[in-house]
Amino acid sequence: MSNWSRRDFLRTGALAAVTLSGGAVTAQEQAAGEQPTDGGAVLSCVTFKLDVTPEIGTTMAYSTHRERKNSIYIRGAVFDDGEKRVVWAACDYLFICGETYIAWREKIAEAAGTQPLNVFLHSIHTHESMWVAPEYNPGPGEDWRKVTDQEYCDKTIAELTALIAEKCAGPWRPIAKLYTAEQRVWGLGACRRVLDEDGKLVDIRWSECSNPKMHQLPVGVIDPLLRSVVFEDNAGEKFLAMHFYATHPQTESLRDSVSPDVPGYALRMAEAQFPGMDQVYFNGCGGNVTLGKYNVIEDDEGIAFLGSRLGKYIIANLGALIEREMGKIEVVHATFDVPINEELIKEMPDNRGNRQYVLKTIDLWRQSELSRVSFGPEVHLLSIDFSEVCIEYQLYAQSLIPTLFLGTAAYGNCTMQYIPIAEAYGDGSFESSPGCCMVKPEIEQSLKKAIAEVLADLTER
Repeated sequence: MSNWSRRDFLRTGALAAVTLSGGAVTAQEQAAGEQPTDGGAVLSCVTFKLDVTPEIGTTMAYSTHRERKNSIYIRGAVFDDGEKRVVWAACDYLFICGETYIAWREKIAEAAGTQPLNVFLHSIHTHESMWVAPEYNPGPGEDWRKVTDQEYCDKTIAELTALIAEKCAGPWRPIAKLYTAEQRVWGLGACRRVLDEDGKLVDIRWSECSNPKMHQLPVGVIDPLLRSVVFEDNAGEKFLAMHFYATHPQTESLRDSVSPDVPGYALRMAEAQFPGMDQVYFNGCGGNVTLGKYNVIEDDEGIAFLGSRLGKYIIANLGALIEREMGKIEVVHATFDVPINEELIKEMPDNRGNRQYVLKTIDLWRQSELSRVSFGPEVHLLSIDFSEVCIEYQLYAQSLIPTLFLGTAAYGNCTMQYIPIAEAYGDGSFESSPGCCMVKPEIEQSLKKAIAEVLADLTER
């Protein structure tokens, strides 16, 4: 991490809409002076995709990479409107945590010519992948499993920033039209918290669920919509699609080979169907949503079974696009207090270094952030700088602007792990248990207040 503190990081431009520079003139010049047909300002974009598959023998989140069967990627795009520049990136990782997350945003921002607050870096939370947090590794005399290979982290961020800098050097692709699609998905996410008719927790439905009874129980509270945003250039070519859905995306978690799991399979399907269109997947507030109700086939066949289902819905979205009004990039940030529960953290098991790390650096995490990015009056994206945020927060955000498109991405800085709602405390929920949760029930009020803040001006339109 650089010599500036996380508090400075959060304070910079926070709680306000911000206008950022960073190479905007260059981007506009490289867009070849082309203007949309309505005569408005040019919105430009560059996309990137980096293969970040580790070498054999590299430490994974829960095992070691021993056989390469799949590739994992960091995918994303840089957007520029002549005044502001933002970066959206999705990593085929379990987590990126701690000061590493902050440092990566700084380095990506420098490469892209913007500020760290305008870098929206997310993991898709696939479990057979990397837990990027070398600060969690054991030191001398400390007895727990290594979390991350430092060499892998250094190599990955160096290659990623070099690629982004190369892309931002041009040429930039002008965006002439903007589209969205929303579709109700069947047969993927279902709530992990199984409640009775009185709203009391009666069981937990895991991602790997072999109990037929659990497959028959109701879906529960989820956000059933898959949301997609698509960008088209002046030549009429649709070249970038960003997809948003909320669930734990994994079918299994202890195999010795990295995998992008269900989302990776789905994106490969979309890439084959729409060659020339980059596909990026963001995981929403899926902290208490899993594939367990429908995860009935083991091993790679299970990934193909559910991956093809998600892929078909993505392809259906791409065939049912609605054009939306496009405008300048608007960015609104909010910071909020994080009510850390130090006693709960002390109860966490010692099999990972996250407990010790958070306790040593606790003042860095007493505030967090979220942001809203708009591409005109009709298309809005919400970025939450937390990891396992439960689905009720996403539903709350959408309820504030029910007639507008809102794509939500969570799994940003994953240091704080699960973010439950207040009623989940004390009822046996996994998300609020000592091994998973580091915050007090007051987090619900604090986080919802920040969500309402970044969406406030949209509710008045």
